[in-house]
Amino acid sequence: MSRKKSFWGLFVVVVLVLAALSSAVRNKVCLTGERKYEELPQQENIYLSANKEQPQDAIEYQPMDSIEPSSELELSPVGLPSDFSQEEVEIYKTVLQGFYDMQETIQFTCGITQTERIAEVLRRAYTSVECFWVSKLQWMHTETENGTVECSVIPQYSMSCEERDHALLIINKHVNYIIQKSDGTPESIMHEAAEWLFAHAEYDHDEQTQLLKSRANLVGAFIDGKAVCAGYSRAAAYCLLRAGYSAAYCVGEAGGVCHAWNAYVDSTGRLVFADVTYAVTANDDLMVENFLDMEAETVSTRITDSEDWYFAG
Repeated sequence: MSRKKSFWGLFVVVVLVLAALSSAVRNKVCLTGERKYEELPQQENIYLSANKEQPQDAIEYQPMDSIEPSSELELSPVGLPSDFSQEEVEIYKTVLQGFYDMQETIQFTCGITQTERIAEVLRRAYTSVECFWVSKLQWMHTETENGTVECSVIPQYSMSCEERDHALLIINKHVNYIIQKSDGTPESIMHEAAEWLFAHAEYDHDEQTQLLKSRANLVGAFIDGKAVCAGYSRAAAYCLLRAGYSAAYCVGEAGGVCHAWNAYVDSTGRLVFADVTYAVTANDDLMVENFLDMEAETVSTRITDSEDWYFAG
């Protein structure tokens, strides 16, 4: 792989959007006579803006009325958290399915009385690698007399259902190509994902546009052709999950700046840490290999704030 992109850009990366995406979803507390809450801020999605930058060989944009997405899309969660209790996984599935169905309000009752755990489930749903169309999330809870907790989740979406389906068609076609080009092992899929992203998705160094939510999700990586570390890492994890493998989306610090990378288990059962962002902006093939299979010493120098593992749903 020819490495013409500047590696120096890695050391000036400041991805402020990670601070918002990795922070826990804030709890809406029900008080007598009133409800007080905080919410995550809405961020523009570049997919809906006038600037529809795409890779040269991206799928040609088709008029919305020419697409019949319902027969071609599996509108259900691709990945589920592997470090949750069974009840927490069921809540996560309910919320994500609500996102896929684009429900205005998602309601559920659970036996989890620790609201911090419910908030963590919602954080994972909001920051999942797949739901790029969710731009804001609010939630409220009420404790019932029988000891259960009734919750209402109110998402806001940056796309219409039709626009979301169109974006998913494009994304999944690229991801399927990556998977088919690999030899079927998770390490080969990770390498093919890095090759594809190197060829089609440049790192966005602009301090203004890199804060767009799309730069940190699948739209930036697979449609706009511009992404930051969160977008690269979510794209790589999504490829593995679509192929039926587990993957982790990791957030923390590398070299003193906010960063995102991945972890997965290769075909031999070995835990591998991969930094797709560093790989696609590396200067030579040896550096690419090193970043897609990082040494333990390299990983140990990083500060990990969250390591969210998912198994294929």
